[in-house]
Amino acid sequence: AYGTPPYHFAILTNNSGGHIDPVSGLYTAGEASNVEDTVRVTDSAPSPHHADAIVKVLTPLVVTPVNAIVYGGHTLQVQASGGAGAPYTATIQTTIGSTITPRGLYTAGIANGTDVVTSQDPSGTSKTVTITVKNAIPVDQTADAADGDVWDGTISLRDAIQYAVAGNLITFAPALAGQTVTLDHALGYLTVDKAITIDGEGQNVTISGGDQTSVFR
Repeated sequence: AYGTPPYHFAILTNNSGGHIDPVSGLYTAGEASNVEDTVRVTDSAPSPHHADAIVKVLTPLVVTPVNAIVYGGHTLQVQASGGAGAPYTATIQTTIGSTITPRGLYTAGIANGTDVVTSQDPSGTSKTVTITVKNAIPVDQTADAADGDVWDGTISLRDAIQYAVAGNLITFAPALAGQTVTLDHALGYLTVDKAITIDGEGQNVTISGGDQTSVFR
């Protein structure tokens, strides 16, 4: 620093609604974004000198989704916005073999665990989100259905098998213990064309074709 100390700091143009400590110069941006504030520092010389600086207040960096849940082996697009703008770079901390591309395409490992994804803008500002990985897909209804959606609050055995990828585990909710899953003959047998495990140990769940269709093929 030049000039004669001590120095005095002030905001001349306060578009963001920020504030500055007049002694230390610690500046805190206000809530308004995509604006510029003008900060002035003045020394204590008999004929004071001053210098001005323009501070660009950016939109906060936002990364989504926040606290997502993903089944093992499946993908999720992590999106970043705000901050200093694109390009954003994504990295991952994982212990279960998950991966992510620099542009945020996340693929979960085949295991239970928690991953931490960090997105960074060109200025070096970063933000993290947590992704929980579950390798077991829980069947929670005996009705046979094929809507292909395991996130709608009901998961049929058929949907779980269709949605699963190699290495996934399919289980049955405790409420299904002792019950029978009867296949809809119009939908036919259950096609298992990948290396998955269907675990009903201790549940005593019966899979029936209702004497109208085979069960697995």
